[in-house]
Amino acid sequence: MISEDQFEQSLHFNTSLEQIKEETTLKVNRIQISQAEVDAETCAWYLNKGIEANVWKISRAINTTDEEISKMLGVVMKSASKMQKLEISCSMSEYITDTALQHVGESVKKLAGLHKISIEFVQCRKITYKGLRSISRGLKGLSSLHTIYLNFSWCWNLLDHEKGLYYLSQSLGQLTSLQNISLEFSSCRNATNLGVQYLADCLEKLKSLQKIYLVLNGWKNINDQGLKQISEALEKFTSLQEIRLSFAECVNISDQGLGRLGESLKKTSSLQTIDLDFSCCDKIIGDGLVNLSEGLKDLSSLKILKLNFQNCSKMSDVGLNYIREGLKAVTSVQIQNITLDFYWCWKTTGKGLNNLRNILNKFFPSKFVLKHQ
Repeated sequence: MISEDQFEQSLHFNTSLEQIKEETTLKVNRIQISQAEVDAETCAWYLNKGIEANVWKISRAINTTDEEISKMLGVVMKSASKMQKLEISCSMSEYITDTALQHVGESVKKLAGLHKISIEFVQCRKITYKGLRSISRGLKGLSSLHTIYLNFSWCWNLLDHEKGLYYLSQSLGQLTSLQNISLEFSSCRNATNLGVQYLADCLEKLKSLQKIYLVLNGWKNINDQGLKQISEALEKFTSLQEIRLSFAECVNISDQGLGRLGESLKKTSSLQTIDLDFSCCDKIIGDGLVNLSEGLKDLSSLKILKLNFQNCSKMSDVGLNYIREGLKAVTSVQIQNITLDFYWCWKTTGKGLNNLRNILNKFFPSKFVLKHQ
């Protein structure tokens, strides 16, 4: 028999249902539906017996259907008045369509007290901009929301018209209480600088943001102009603490765009974490690192610095030298971790890497990781 203490922490519908049959009047903090064999009727039985939760997590198996998502949401909405956090995760389903996202959007807009939401539909390739529009409409009125995570990576048809990002930008821009935003749209084909502009417009409106996590890996049609748009939005924040940007395999981004990003980051003196991923960006040589490196001395609160240039085939000792000089000027005494990845950067030399390692050993012993071939 599961103890009452365990129930107060979490109720997972992936254990033997017989173990929890007698526990019918408890209020729990978290309910998780994670196994395909647990149907809506079973979950409803427990709710009807008096079990309530303020955190719901729906994590469905491969090849979930629109109908199954609808049934699960129907159960979840029985706790609507109590709910503070909702997590929905469904990946690699060839049956999920815009209809499932319509159900999600219609349910979400009824959760006025929601503080955190996570919606993840990865590699569901029948989803289009219409589904993202439904999600956007659902989010629009959630004035209490302070944390949002959306992941639609590998949904190939999602951004064909980029209308979805427009709708999303318009909705998120109204959620002025947001403090943490995480958006992942990796390998969504046909996205352009216009889509980036929509995202930048959204970020500019959210003045209270403390953490930004943006993953646009594989957007092969964006270039330095897109990075400039993001950079212009970032430099307007006064209390931003954490920035994580990933543009891996964005093959048309060059040192020009990287340099513009560096200009913006060095103006954000409140930053504690900088995490940048430009792996497999073949146009980057290293000149663009000069602005970021020069700005490190102004980031007095910096704790974590992560730079990933793995497989940037044209990255040279020029970039290593800029980073080395920047690290020598770091004023923050709060540095906890520095991770630099130059693996498979074939134009870097042993001399350049050794010089960089010497600086790291001198100023940040035991606090750094330097990766290279």
